Amino acid sequence: MKTLLFTILCLCAFAGVKAQTITADTTVYTKVDKEPEFVGGKSKFYQFLGKTTRYPANAREHNIQGKVELSFIVETDGKLSNIIITKSVAPDIDAEALRVLSLSPNWSPGVKDGHPVRTRAQTPFNFALAY
Repeated sequence: MKTLLFTILCLCAFAGVKAQTITADTTVYTKVDKEPEFVGGKSKFYQFLGKTTRYPANAREHNIQGKVELSFIVETDGKLSNIIITKSVAPDIDAEALRVLSLSPNWSPGVKDGHPVRTRAQTPFNFALAY
């Protein structure tokens, strides 16, 4: 009888406990309340690009210039993922743009309804030779 009573009490105690399922929100937003940005703003981003970029030798020799456009996701922790070329210039220039952006430090994530969210962002990456 005591065992039965104990079992019933345990069942009653656990009946109110609801199992929680943790699911990652995989939604990628394009419109948010606050856009993601490089920590320090655009000027710091351009400094990062200037320090990190190496103009490809073949492109320099053949006077290849242009603007690569990149699209990427800023994750909720600020890391960049899914970096893709949306406008190409030349294979070696495109590869350099991908390399440099993949080395970027974490950004401030996009915010929607007061919470950080995965946000699609894009940036141009201009390759120009100075004479």
